[in-house]
Amino acid sequence: MKPHWKEAKDRLVELPEDTAEIFGIYIQWLYTKGIASLPEDPSSDSFLGEGYSLLASAYVLGEKLQDIAFKNDVVDAIMAESFNLNPNGQRLFPGCHHIKIIYDGTPKSSLARRLLVDICTTLPRDFLVDLAIAQYQHRTNSKGVVPNMADTSAYHERGESGQCL
Repeated sequence: MKPHWKEAKDRLVELPEDTAEIFGIYIQWLYTKGIASLPEDPSSDSFLGEGYSLLASAYVLGEKLQDIAFKNDVVDAIMAESFNLNPNGQRLFPGCHHIKIIYDGTPKSSLARRLLVDICTTLPRDFLVDLAIAQYQHRTNSKGVVPNMADTSAYHERGESGQCL
């Protein structure tokens, strides 16, 4: 800590938004230099998405603690996670929630952001084009909800009469 920081004087750093579970991943890493706090069975339903949530939050903690070696090991774990398969044999990708954790907790120059973008470039090209067009066409409101998503009928297919079926 820098001597002029309040935390250096008080010798106390408060991290109210970081859970004991996430901090436990960091403490375990300090002792083992390994990220081993993920659910053990990647084929279980409880695992799907949980690994990315833990890793994204752990990376943000590493950002706050300014621990480059820890962040690098978390990046390696995120990359390994992206090659895990779900019970149907499909690769698991970070979802919107995981991406939001990283983007809300890191600076624009973060290499974790670049990793997420690179992982997402493996998604179908047509999806990425549709996503870029949608981002361009409408912005979110102050609550972070895309305005036309409030009306689910906008996503319903219609019969020949134009009525929702």
